[in-house]
Amino acid sequence: MEIKKGFMCILAAMLGLGLTLGDLSWAAAQEDEKEEFTLEEITVTAQKRKENVQKVPVTMEVISGDKMKELGQRNIDEILSFIGSASIEKAADGLRVSLRGISDNDDAWGDNMHVSTPTVAISTDGVYSSRSDQGQGLYDIERMEVLFGPQSTMYANTSPGGIINVITAAPKTDKFEASGTVEYGNYNYLHLEGSVNTPINEKVALRAAFSKAEHEGYISNGADDEDKKSARLKALFKLNERLSFTLTGEYSFNGGHGFARVEGFVDQDDVDDPWTAADTMLMDPREETRKAGNINLNWDSVIGTLTVIPAYSTTESSDSETMTNQRTGDSTTTLTEREMWEKGADARMVSPTDFFIKWIAGANYNKANEGNYRTVVDSIEGSTVEVRQKSHAFYGNITYPVTDAFRVTAGGRKSWDTMSFFQYDYNQLPRPAREGFVELERSGTYTNNPDGTLDYTEYWQQEYNSMNYKLGVEYDVNTDSMLYADISNSYRMQAMARETTTGESPPPEEMTAYTIGSKNRFFGNKFQVNASAYYYKYKNKVAEGGARVFTNLYEDDPRFIEAGLTAGDGTPGLDINRDGRITHVSVVLQDPTQTTWGDFMSSGIDIMTSWIATGKDRLDFSVSYMHTEWTNLLFDYVYDMVYEDFLYDGKPSILSPKWNLTASYSHNFSLWNGATLTPRLDTRFQSSYVVTYHEREDPQRRQEPYHISNFSMIYASPSDKWTLTGYVKNMENYAVKRNLIGEGESEYFLMIGTPRTYGAILTMQF
Repeated sequence: MEIKKGFMCILAAMLGLGLTLGDLSWAAAQEDEKEEFTLEEITVTAQKRKENVQKVPVTMEVISGDKMKELGQRNIDEILSFIGSASIEKAADGLRVSLRGISDNDDAWGDNMHVSTPTVAISTDGVYSSRSDQGQGLYDIERMEVLFGPQSTMYANTSPGGIINVITAAPKTDKFEASGTVEYGNYNYLHLEGSVNTPINEKVALRAAFSKAEHEGYISNGADDEDKKSARLKALFKLNERLSFTLTGEYSFNGGHGFARVEGFVDQDDVDDPWTAADTMLMDPREETRKAGNINLNWDSVIGTLTVIPAYSTTESSDSETMTNQRTGDSTTTLTEREMWEKGADARMVSPTDFFIKWIAGANYNKANEGNYRTVVDSIEGSTVEVRQKSHAFYGNITYPVTDAFRVTAGGRKSWDTMSFFQYDYNQLPRPAREGFVELERSGTYTNNPDGTLDYTEYWQQEYNSMNYKLGVEYDVNTDSMLYADISNSYRMQAMARETTTGESPPPEEMTAYTIGSKNRFFGNKFQVNASAYYYKYKNKVAEGGARVFTNLYEDDPRFIEAGLTAGDGTPGLDINRDGRITHVSVVLQDPTQTTWGDFMSSGIDIMTSWIATGKDRLDFSVSYMHTEWTNLLFDYVYDMVYEDFLYDGKPSILSPKWNLTASYSHNFSLWNGATLTPRLDTRFQSSYVVTYHEREDPQRRQEPYHISNFSMIYASPSDKWTLTGYVKNMENYAVKRNLIGEGESEYFLMIGTPRTYGAILTMQF
């Protein structure tokens, strides 16, 4: 009740702020009409039509492709690193985005692999993908739009945390243009990028772009390296003034060792060099190829604009890992091969530009095989796993102008989703029962082999359907200020959540969001203040990802003897750790009446400002306050020799720092030859937060308060045909905790951010 009262106070304050600042904006605009310099007008397509971002009733940020290129920002983590309330998590299969505490940490299975739909989705040129490697190695980008909160009645998916729209540069029929980028930095970083736009005639144009990036490993053993090559070809065909379509084909290769783990630590001061890891923790080089294609059909009819986007992609990868048993000296090589594909289509119609009512109606279909992979251990088949997803939905949204200044919005979405899991384990050795340990009950079937081994087959399926909605209002205080408020909800399948022992499917995740915001410009479009407050109520959120919890019992632990284990007696499950101590890896089953999902809330306020102080000075500043709290989550264990029951209520969610502050300042120096020199400083501060949740308060799971700064110096030629940028990123050389892997008494491994990097970028326009 106190939280709701606090939120209502925030809403009242936001309303008063918008009305007060709106009047100030109107007066100040008249005083400064003679000034020439103003903030730029940014056009977005967040609501499937071209609009000024300041007129869109959604909390959002926009980053231009030119800015990304100038500052050397190619990945989601770099691009979003200075956006308040955004956090990035590293995982074995890519980067995961968290907005306002709505995280994607549900790696229940598959060695930290993500196998469900993302909580924050990434859409590229209108094509949604459930893969978590989206947003890496971006190139030839026009802009990126970051939308906070559910957008289910406007988009092809139901991601509750928000949407990231990546818009790549489109072919143009009116001019020839080309660009090239060369970047070099420490760790032997080399990035080459180029694009060519070629009009064939007035109705046909081609655009080709490529990117190549490589660098040595950030980790001492050579991990966290990069070897990526990508190419994209777009062809635009204008059949007439109203009908056109664009064909897109893309190919990418991703090599290197991939993301890496380092030994766990509490604070960076506890280690001499956090980017140090043993050679035994290095994965063998991987190879991954991805092919993708789509068609974007647009028909500007009398009743509205019809857009149809069918898309298909396929990914093949292989990697291997060799591990040596420190006790016996024997080496084991595990080969993992993956084949993943995704196909879908989104069809929507948007109201005509000059129609007094804004509406959108659409349907989408998506089908993916996200986790099809096989493992081979020393040339012996180990297992085959497949995770299949299928979804389709109908959605719509309508905005009606009650008056010229006041509008109301209503939207709805009906979704049907299915997730299937298949697992085949070959030649499994029967594990003898151990006194004091409870094995996880498995719902599959066993097949006896002549050699005494077992083949295991397991299958389960989840089916859900949901009705989502959005209700909102927006009010123009004047031409430069608006207020908006809405209530919306969204839903998501639980990732890899197995059926309970009672045979019931786990419930879907559901979120209801309350938002109020204000967008304002003052002093003749020189000063901008956008603010929003939110309250999210999330039900059935996965907290641990599955029923199994792994723990290590060391040989010098009294419980080791209590469990009837003898060091070095060949007992299955015994292993030698890096410190030479023997452990038994046990599996503990939770109480079948309990689950590892629960309810939590997130509330806060985001304020984003931009100020053109003079024609040469710009200051951007943002502050975000966030409060998250679990309201229903219990870890309840059958066998409490290892873990005791633990109530998680009242504790914060992961990746949810209470305070985020970002600031950016730049100044343009005009040089004697007509060129400009622009130094720029960006800095970000985050208060402490929990990296991953767990029933024990382990200090390694907490990220201490920290700040990170980037500096760049941009030289722009008099003709603006080329720029030269020098930069230093992460000036403090601080290792941000991006993920923590491992269970047990002390066996933790961290994934951390990038160390200090520096380099130069030459960009040319033709």
